[in-house]
Amino acid sequence: MKTILLFAILAESYIANAQWISQNPLPQEKKLSSVYFTNANTGYTVGDSGVILKTIDAGTSWSALSSGTTNYLGSICFSNLNTGYAVGGTILKTSDGGSSWSDISGGMSLSLTSVCFPDANTGYAGGGSWDFIKTTDAGASWTYLGPADYENGNLSSVYFTNTNTGYRTSGYVNAGTIDKTTDGGLTWFNLLYINVRELFSVYFVDSDIGYAVGGDFWTERNSVILKTTNGGADWTTQTLTNSHILRSVFFADANTGYAVGDSGTILKTSNSGADWTIQNSGTSHNLTSVFFTEANTGYVVGDFGTILKTTNGGGPLGVNNQTQIINSLSLYPNPVKNVLIINLPTKNGILDAFDDTGKSVLHREIPENNSTIDVSGLNTGMYLVKVSADNRIFTGKFLKR
Repeated sequence: MKTILLFAILAESYIANAQWISQNPLPQEKKLSSVYFTNANTGYTVGDSGVILKTIDAGTSWSALSSGTTNYLGSICFSNLNTGYAVGGTILKTSDGGSSWSDISGGMSLSLTSVCFPDANTGYAGGGSWDFIKTTDAGASWTYLGPADYENGNLSSVYFTNTNTGYRTSGYVNAGTIDKTTDGGLTWFNLLYINVRELFSVYFVDSDIGYAVGGDFWTERNSVILKTTNGGADWTTQTLTNSHILRSVFFADANTGYAVGDSGTILKTSNSGADWTIQNSGTSHNLTSVFFTEANTGYVVGDFGTILKTTNGGGPLGVNNQTQIINSLSLYPNPVKNVLIINLPTKNGILDAFDDTGKSVLHREIPENNSTIDVSGLNTGMYLVKVSADNRIFTGKFLKR
């Protein structure tokens, strides 16, 4: 009776609360640091050891690209559909949608965490101990414009609203800072010092309205969201119910925004930051970057190769009829001893299995309508199975003998 009740609770929890679906593409433990989409279907993510992954089917499948480096990659952006840049311990460029990447660092020794191209030729990147560089010829050459006047600080994020006007966030001696330039990075003036250890991300909706997020391990202000409505002249602190450090902020439109961070934190606002609500990410891994391709479809990446996707703005499954719950997953033989056969009416699903304590014991892709899963290593008992595919959730149970 206890087992049946637990499975009922688990199933109900997934139906009511599951908001983000895991898209983990590879059995890899590497941290993913940045995600960027060039259109609704084509996206990229980068991270540890030169990892670059690409999807051309809106996250259903991801393929590893050859980056030609083992250096950490901290940020990626594209200036058009085919031309993109990835930065970290080096600077890489692709002109063919990621099929090939070339090192355009010019021998510079840098540790970059953020890159932004406001147009096809003009780009900025920063990181490390206030390193800041600029290109005006699509990466053919770079001008070193850093470090800044601050000492013992780290530049975390850069964002330009046009080729001349930009913002950067940082951590500086236990104070988060926001600076602004209006002359293409030649000179900067400080907009804000705030008593948090670091501001990790800055994003502007338009030339006036922008947001910055961060936090501090050492004070009671473990998370912060700041907003400006006048191009950074003034900043106000947004109301939060979260206590985890925030690493990335992105707005899908003028009103709808997301912030992600440590311990699986995802926050959403639907009223331009007046209120932020906590969403169920389904993971406790630290999350590092968020990107939306339209109002309801977005992606989040993070530690241990985490990739999450939502197609309903992170709301409960079934909202706007975008996700359908089907409690009739075909599993056989049942009971099973060694090999479980899973029958789906569609391809390319993601399977998760849970034991009677709610612990996840399996996570893998289901590429075909009929797929086999080796369960010989599982303990005897009842298991709940959830398969996510085509905006549908299929659930079922099997008994392992």
